[in-house]
Amino acid sequence: MSINIAEEVQKRLQFPPLQKIDPNTQSREEGKHELHYPVTQASLITALAGLYKITRTTEGCVRLLLTGKNTDWLEDVYGDNLDKTLRHVAEYSRAETTEVEKLVNESADTAVLILHEQLADNINVESFKNFMSGQRENILVYMPVGLQLGEMLHDPMLDDNTNKMEGPVSNLMHKIENIFSEGN
Repeated sequence: MSINIAEEVQKRLQFPPLQKIDPNTQSREEGKHELHYPVTQASLITALAGLYKITRTTEGCVRLLLTGKNTDWLEDVYGDNLDKTLRHVAEYSRAETTEVEKLVNESADTAVLILHEQLADNINVESFKNFMSGQRENILVYMPVGLQLGEMLHDPMLDDNTNKMEGPVSNLMHKIENIFSEGN
């Protein structure tokens, strides 16, 4: 079963619908209303970007294999930047840091639960890496550049607008990227 992890976390936590970010303008898509609850989207995407990043290593996947409701992995991923990241997300979304921290942790817990559910029949390091490689696009299309998560995660490719493009040619290129990134 192929799911969109961002949308699944949003539904389970009953967050307002996620709004895709136009990579050309870095704002809501034309014709869409403004984000009414940007703190939920920013927090969810912060958790998922961290989940994506930790699944790029074998050690990170093993950590997630052994974890349940435990958000310590966020500290491993963001390191010394975790508090700075939470403050930045709070500032970006005009929310309290404590609210952001709570939402990021809830999103992280829910995402790991979904990951375990989706891979229950084949739960191993490679399945974690492959699943999250396939989710990269689903995360990036909802990630506003203002969050600067690529900078916080030391992965400038996350903030690169060309990674967020959609359409037939872009989708083909993203599939090729996923094939090459599965082992990384």
